[in-house]
Amino acid sequence: MPTRRTILIGTLAFGAGAVVLSQKADEVVGALGVDPSPQTRESDTARVNQALAESQTLLAAATSFAAPHAVDLLTAQIRGLGGSPTTPVRRDPISRDEFAAQLQNARKRRESDAVGSVSAQLAQVFAAMAAGLAQLATSISTGSEESNT
Repeated sequence: MPTRRTILIGTLAFGAGAVVLSQKADEVVGALGVDPSPQTRESDTARVNQALAESQTLLAAATSFAAPHAVDLLTAQIRGLGGSPTTPVRRDPISRDEFAAQLQNARKRRESDAVGSVSAQLAQVFAAMAAGLAQLATSISTGSEESNT
């Protein structure tokens, strides 16, 4: 009769072997020229859609605020997420402080998205977006956006 130690060691060895084989299987399939199609997770798709919608809203604010650097950054971020930047019109004026606050709030959400993303590549995209939004918020709040135009 096998002991608990034997069963435990056997289970661990089997698990380690399965992990190694699964990694090797990916390498073998890749060497054969098969390009695996990544499966997107619904949670990541929802994060991307939310980020796109929020970026479009920020783009409208940047357009009404007449901040060309903000428009350029937000347009690049929207395209980076696979979206098409629209030219939204915001009817109500926005103050510098309000726009900077919206950018900071978006930055916090992108940081949260980066942490919660299943895909490592998407996490990097969200982290880069957060960094760009943080820099933009700082430049808007200090008024350096106007001096660059």
